[in-house]
Amino acid sequence: MADAILAAKATGSHVDAYDFHLVIPIPGMKGNIGVHGGKVWLNGGANVALLAMEFGHSLDSAHANAWKSSSIIGSGEEVEYGNPFDNLGGGTNNKAHYNTRMKYKLGWLTDSDIITVSQSGTYRIQAHDKSLAAGGKAALRIKGNAQENYWVEFRDLFDLTRNGALIMRGYNSWQYYNPSFSPQQSLLLDMTPSTFGEFGDAALGIGKTFTDPSAGIAIKVLGKGHTTPETLDIQVTLTNPSSPIDVTPNLSFVSPTNEVSVFSGNAIFQVTASDPDVGTINGDGISSVVFEVYDTQSETPILSSPVISSHPYA
Repeated sequence: MADAILAAKATGSHVDAYDFHLVIPIPGMKGNIGVHGGKVWLNGGANVALLAMEFGHSLDSAHANAWKSSSIIGSGEEVEYGNPFDNLGGGTNNKAHYNTRMKYKLGWLTDSDIITVSQSGTYRIQAHDKSLAAGGKAALRIKGNAQENYWVEFRDLFDLTRNGALIMRGYNSWQYYNPSFSPQQSLLLDMTPSTFGEFGDAALGIGKTFTDPSAGIAIKVLGKGHTTPETLDIQVTLTNPSSPIDVTPNLSFVSPTNEVSVFSGNAIFQVTASDPDVGTINGDGISSVVFEVYDTQSETPILSSPVISSHPYA
């Protein structure tokens, strides 16, 4: 990669003006797909689907997976790349888009583009695989439990999705709890579990209802809005209304400046943290920070700092 960048500079290319760099080795040259801080190395050629996935990883995006179960949300297993409509899953053509949860994480969708559902009602969402109209809403976000939210979205480019809603489940935190699992990953729920493991029919069709009894949530697709761009009307019933979604606190590194670094010897870690919910019903603020160190093969910390309860957190 470094040699390729130097060679490009030698031709007069303004390489440093770009945030992302792509290298495709000449035919027959050995290599692997690799992503490192905005630098993508592909072996043997490229296509739109592969580029979208690998540049997505450069943007710190995780795979779009699916939940394989005979009862939608019952016991089952996570399927890597299981979302066939997502560039970060199994989406392999130019109709695929990142899902709305990931677009929100990347800042491509903001809070004003999302409906956070806190009470029963009928809500209208627009197909997010087309440009949003002024005031259009791309998704519903519904609190499932203390750790996870449901995301409801509509896609109009795929024949298999234009008559229903896709429902995903995902953690409400973007932070890595341990090296073995990324809460960034979303799980597409299969609304037709009778075709076990086939996710092309995962959409919740018009007139159909999905329920999560433990969370007290029922989601029903009422029908299309027959608008331009197309919209979908969703009825959400909360039989056990929960507290509003508690937005994840903001955390940023002061030292080191990069969240992924290699150290030898002693190192000082320092972060700043803030609670975006301050001033709301969930605005309890941040009382403390704990630093934890994980081994790459461990799901429990091998080292934990004492509780730090005052700024700066170091």
